[in-house]
Amino acid sequence: MFNKITPTSLHIDQHRIHIEDDVIKKEMKKYNVKIKIGAILFTDIVKSSNLWAKYKTDMLKAIIEHEKRMIKRIEDSVHKGVIVKTIGDAFMCFFEDLPNQDEFNGLLRAINTAKEIQDDLINNPILLSNEDKIKLRIGVAYGEVFEREVRIQKRNIKDYFGSTVNLASRMESKSSCINSFSFSIQDDFNRLNSIEFKGYTNVIEYILNNIINICPYINKIYFSNECEKIFKNVMTGSCKSIDKLNLGQNQTIVTFKCDNCSDEDRTINNLTK
Repeated sequence: MFNKITPTSLHIDQHRIHIEDDVIKKEMKKYNVKIKIGAILFTDIVKSSNLWAKYKTDMLKAIIEHEKRMIKRIEDSVHKGVIVKTIGDAFMCFFEDLPNQDEFNGLLRAINTAKEIQDDLINNPILLSNEDKIKLRIGVAYGEVFEREVRIQKRNIKDYFGSTVNLASRMESKSSCINSFSFSIQDDFNRLNSIEFKGYTNVIEYILNNIINICPYINKIYFSNECEKIFKNVMTGSCKSIDKLNLGQNQTIVTFKCDNCSDEDRTINNLTK
């Protein structure tokens, strides 16, 4: 019999705010804050300032086309993401874990979205010239977020805060390669390693096998020291290199980078800076 994971039982890393804490619950109620479990996705156009300076009118047309593609891809009935906001040409999106679906479905939908966005730009490029085109970096982080209504442009929208949001931003800016994406899973390794379901030995194997199916061209994996044995067993033959990252005993971060990387100097070490 498999243990059921629910949003109230999924306690993520040492930064997690435990909702059983009466003081925290009181403050959350006071400020109308909710806790959600899911994946935050950030995108950003590579060297956009240089492109704006160089192309001006053509860049405006390219951005409009890019926005149309992003909205269609993120908000469709398959991916069921939400565009939280845009900042210039950057997108912040949220993929909430939906009820009555596989555990971690928000993470898997975000990964699938990131892959399809990059595949689309590679196969159907938005050209500015024979030399220049729109290129993206994408970062994703899965975990707990705080949801709260904020007032922007004279209307109320849902916004998201917390360490998972900050990490997703860093995944995009510090870790993701051009034409690729980087993502992380934050959770307590011992808890993940003890939960069995879906016919897999543990949750980590389940996630990894789903990710391999979505993104078979993964070529690099970074993981915290506790995960080495499981990752090597699951990923044998599926990636070109495996690197370790020690972020502390109570935090497990797993980062995957896919095979379209074109700037090898971007390393996992950037995440700790």
